[in-house]
Amino acid sequence: MSKKFEKFLKDMNKDLKKRGFFKNHEITIDGDFTSEYNFINLSRDGHHFPIATAATEGEAIAAINGYMIGLAHNEENSYVKICDKD
Repeated sequence: MSKKFEKFLKDMNKDLKKRGFFKNHEITIDGDFTSEYNFINLSRDGHHFPIATAATEGEAIAAINGYMIGLAHNEENSYVKICDKD
């Protein structure tokens, strides 16, 4: 993984820990982006909940951003709230 992607993943995990229910979880990648199927998981204590699969780091960033936006559904800066304002 590139340094840029590693920093992105670290930042997303920090954001995830700020959320009450998910403070003991982290987003992990099962793969090294050399194959088509790299699994993005929400992990806790050795248990993995699949979020998405991605072939590239760019696809993984998009999938993780989408997941985080979905988690922010009830917050003022969530995509849903922004759309409701318009």
